Amino acid sequence: MKRAIYESTFQNLNYYNVNYVGLDYRHYFNKKLLASAFGYYQINLYPSSATVGGVNDKRYDQFFGGGAEIRYDIRKWISVKARYDYKQRKSRFGTFNYIDNLVTLTGTIGF
Repeated sequence: MKRAIYESTFQNLNYYNVNYVGLDYRHYFNKKLLASAFGYYQINLYPSSATVGGVNDKRYDQFFGGGAEIRYDIRKWISVKARYDYKQRKSRFGTFNYIDNLVTLTGTIGF
């Protein structure tokens, strides 16, 4: 859980309040294979009214997100990872709504 205030770049509003809750689960199948799943919910509250698309109201954004990843450590110094992320924003002003789906493949070599 997290509660914070962030600087805003939206119109004439200087800041917004964030309320966040998230869960993360990790499972090691063995020393080389790790899988994890995660999810979160976030609310952004803006302190004053704004006008967007002819509608004057306080902005209120909800974020829903989650995903999963799997990592395989080939050696201590080399690994590969596949990850899926989902993120959705629902805003009081519909022009700010979106849904993101992201798939990432990563290879890491360290010394």
